[in-house]
Amino acid sequence: MALADGLGDAFTHKIAALDGRRDGTESAALGSRLDFVDFTLVRSSTLSIANLRAVRRLLAQERPAVLITYNWGSIEAAFANRLLPACPHLHCEDGFTGDATTLSDPLRRRFGRRLAIGPNSRLVVPSRTLQRLAVVRWGIPEDRIRHIANGVNTDHFAPLQRTVEAGFGNQPIIVGTVARLSKEKNITRLVRVASQLVGAVDLEVRIAGDGPTFDSLQALVSDSGLQEVITLMGATRDVATMLHGIDIFALTSDSEQMPYSILEAMACGLPVVATDVGDVRRMLSEENRPFVVSAEDDETFAAHVVRLGQSVELRRRVGAANRRHVMENFSRRKMVDRYRDLLMEFAMG
Repeated sequence: MALADGLGDAFTHKIAALDGRRDGTESAALGSRLDFVDFTLVRSSTLSIANLRAVRRLLAQERPAVLITYNWGSIEAAFANRLLPACPHLHCEDGFTGDATTLSDPLRRRFGRRLAIGPNSRLVVPSRTLQRLAVVRWGIPEDRIRHIANGVNTDHFAPLQRTVEAGFGNQPIIVGTVARLSKEKNITRLVRVASQLVGAVDLEVRIAGDGPTFDSLQALVSDSGLQEVITLMGATRDVATMLHGIDIFALTSDSEQMPYSILEAMACGLPVVATDVGDVRRMLSEENRPFVVSAEDDETFAAHVVRLGQSVELRRRVGAANRRHVMENFSRRKMVDRYRDLLMEFAMG
């Protein structure tokens, strides 16, 4: 919706939500430029002829200037347009969840993407890591791939200075994260880090998000005796307010591409301690890169939290550098402009 909002009056949008969900559309100020198409596909573990025919009928009815598909769930629409091209096609992949986060991404999916991205298509990816994967593992020609970095609304996530500065012997250091609580996010790593620091520092940890590992995380926090230190906040719609209430952002994932949570934390002027996955190191400012650690190094992760926690000035300096970096390189306007250029290139033939 952010992309559709930003593209302006020159574009209208027809959306076929294959799962029927319309999350986030209430915030889109698109008016008559946005319309939903009633359209469903039959669940299938392989390509369904009925689904391909349904997509072809939809394309013939709507006659889009450009077809945009998102992630593996829409791959049948990509195939339908590849077999009988109706219009130029962009296929967007933003990463994986669960076991597909590793290079063991199922073989059928790797070949499926390769076949679906034909000469009339372009694959759009947000990270250089995924761009390399698309070439090496999926076998997609480099000239069919476009890298467009994610961008955030830097005004919405503008920093706010806390009324009382955190610091040892003053107020607790508040470490926070925002994530879908799933296996690859490895929030248990943050629980382990917190358990190392209890008694050594005055610490509070806030975890915002929901997902399949919520219950097991809640049990782990309880079993570790960390209920007074760690708060599981559940899903939040107001990420900016949550970020404005913390001192250090933590990312503990085993796998990422280009996480929006990092960009949002940077835009809020926060320092980040993170695992070295995906494009995370490249995304952060030069001043913040020393606080990126290997995924298995909990001890160094904890040490970085302590170092940042002990110095208000260091947190301010690193956070300000992150804010500058995201404004210069990862603003929503920059992202939208790159998509607009690509869409106009395709629409104009």
